[in-house]
Amino acid sequence: MLLSFPGSACLYQGEELGLTESELDFDELTDPPGIRFWPEYKGRDGCRTPMPWTKAKNAGFTRGTPWLPIKAPQAARNVAGEERDAGSVLAFYRHMLAWRRSQPALGMGSVRFFKTAEPVLAFRRTGPDGMIACVFNLSASGVAVKLRELAPIVGAPVQDARIEGDALRLGPNGFAFLAPTGRADAGQVVFKG
Repeated sequence: MLLSFPGSACLYQGEELGLTESELDFDELTDPPGIRFWPEYKGRDGCRTPMPWTKAKNAGFTRGTPWLPIKAPQAARNVAGEERDAGSVLAFYRHMLAWRRSQPALGMGSVRFFKTAEPVLAFRRTGPDGMIACVFNLSASGVAVKLRELAPIVGAPVQDARIEGDALRLGPNGFAFLAPTGRADAGQVVFKG
């Protein structure tokens, strides 16, 4: 979703790997506010652990001792491992970023939101080369939206989405990118509830 909004996309270190915040023990902390206000506030250290590059000792980050420990869940999501997995979070980010660069409407186009109800977020990005409808299910349950003059874009990133008649069915946290089937400014998304 972030990569379909206007403006520059900023990814935090490890987000492209699907890293979660590390659970650190008190004696592993280095962040002064985390130490001072433990356990109510654990500080920033859990999201500032070293980048896991490989399965090697210290996740390939250093031959020495890192300033924060690298725990097993973070080490398991290392770059080398995800580069070999076509279904990894890293592979998805690379595909989505390349696709975004190939779509001028996503890079420089205007945005206009469709009138949908929660949990659906839908908007159109319109640029010099046409329009892209971006539809997201922001819930853990499946939803359906009615489409008017829109069809999936071949080669676009997609997650748990299928067309059934004039409806787009999105699974939990599913999304799709669609293009008008008629004139460039056509297309509508209507939440069915």
